[in-house]
This record gives sequence, C-alpha cells and structure tokens, in this order.
Amino acid sequence: MARGDYWEHSFRSDAERHDDRWKQRGNGRVLLASQEPRRARGNGPDPRACPGPCNETYRKAWDAYRAAVAAYDPLDSAQSRPAEPEEGGYLGDPVWCGPCAGKITLRLAELDDLAGILAAAADGHRDASGLERVASSADPGSPSPAADALDEMHSMLSGWETAWRELNGWLSPPPRGTLATRETACVNWLRRHLAAILASETIGADFGLEILQWHREAAGSAKAGVRTLRKPMRCPSCRLLTLFWTEGDATVNCKNPDCGRILDLAAYDDEVDRQSAALQRGELDEDATGNA
Repeated sequence: MARGDYWEHSFRSDAERHDDRWKQRGNGRVLLASQEPRRARGNGPDPRACPGPCNETYRKAWDAYRAAVAAYDPLDSAQSRPAEPEEGGYLGDPVWCGPCAGKITLRLAELDDLAGILAAAADGHRDASGLERVASSADPGSPSPAADALDEMHSMLSGWETAWRELNGWLSPPPRGTLATRETACVNWLRRHLAAILASETIGADFGLEILQWHREAAGSAKAGVRTLRKPMRCPSCRLLTLFWTEGDATVNCKNPDCGRILDLAAYDDEVDRQSAALQRGELDEDATGNA
C-alpha cells in the first residue's frame, strides 16, 4: 500500500470509529462524539465551543482576528480587511467536550490527593506546623503557605458545593471533618454530582475552569505532578513530531499551534500497532512514522 493511501486508510476518519469505539460509558471511557471540529457560525466564535484546553488554538485565532480588526484602517489602501479564522472549534456536550470533561473528573479527584500531600509535607521547606509571627503583631502566628493553600482549597470546593445546593434548592451541607477531612468530603460530594454540574449552563464552565486552575497551582505547591511526554508518532494532520501525552489523560494532543489535533489514546495506541506491523512488512519507512 502506498504511503499516502496507508495514511488515508488509517486515519480515514477518527469520527467514523468513534461511534463504535466510545459507546461503552460503563468502563470509564469518555464519549468523543462531540470532538469533531466545527466552523464558528456568525461573526464570532461559536458559543457552543468547549471552554477547555482543547480549544486553545481556536480561541487564540479569534483573539488575533479581533486584534487585527481593531487595527484595520479601511481608509488605508495598503491594508486589506482581515479574514475570519479558518480554525474549527470543538463543541461542548453540552458545555464541555468528552476529553475535557474526563480531565476535569480526574483533576477533581486528584485534588484530594494533593490536599493530603500538602498536609503531610507542607511546602517542602519547613514543617507544616511551623508558625510565623510578624514583629510587634498581637495576632497569632499565621500557618505555613501549605496550610493557607488547604484552607483556600476547602473554601473553593465548599463554595461550589454551596452554589450547586442553592441552584437545586437543597439544604446546607452538614458539619464536616469527622468521618473524613473537609477536602475529602467536599471532593466526594462534588464527584457524585459532577456530571450534572459540568452540564450546567449556569456554573458548568466556571466550575471546570477553576478546578483545572486549582489543580495546576496545588500540584506546584505540593511539588507533585504528572509528566507530559512526547509521543514518537507523527501527527496525522500536520505530519510533525508534535504529539504529546500527559500521564493520566485519555487523549494525545498535537502541540503545533497551527494544528491542535486531538486523538483518543486508544486510537493512538491502535495506530502505533498498525504502523509497527506495516514497518515489519516494509510498507512504511521510519521517516513516515517518526520513529528513529
């Protein structure tokens, strides 16, 4: 099979395989049916676009377009009116796309682990119980930055729990800290209602963005985190060696700012197996796959 025909067959369409591949919600996988790029409609980005990192390139393209329009002078014959971006955006389902919703689910669960690391190891420079006092201050000593971070994390989590309870007309939460830590109790409660929260047009987008931001900051404070590794296969869209995978994620992402292709991890692994078999049969060379 010719190289071009092979790639056309192998990546004939991820979407054509999504319906069969991702119908199994029960095994913990996420549905990627909404992950097909769609052109923005009207004079601006599509309001249905997922607010997550999958659309970073899409949002940057529209930001650059707005800046170009603002700088455009119709009276200057040397300038031409900027064209709307060709970039396609990934639609939410209904707010977040499948991969981003899966990432938020994982990051929320990991906040409980990060809270434990912060509580046990402080900030890595002094004991968690160490206190600082400001000279001539009558106030009690302030806790370490790790203790401050834990208090702020609990405030954030309990704030979202309260917001969701109020939206549904539910009673306030009971006192926490007896059966589990405050952070653990809040995380578990939010995880139980997570699907509905992420689908909420009222708070779903803001909730997910804050969880992602808090995870990044807490992982930095706890000196914890996962690795982001470059994958050896070339991106099937831009053909560059720009595919990266973050440990724990269900997707492989192209970091080429002009591409931004997203592949589900299972499909990527299947393609690696197919390419390995094709290499052994002499149907592909190593330059075509990206493997050195």
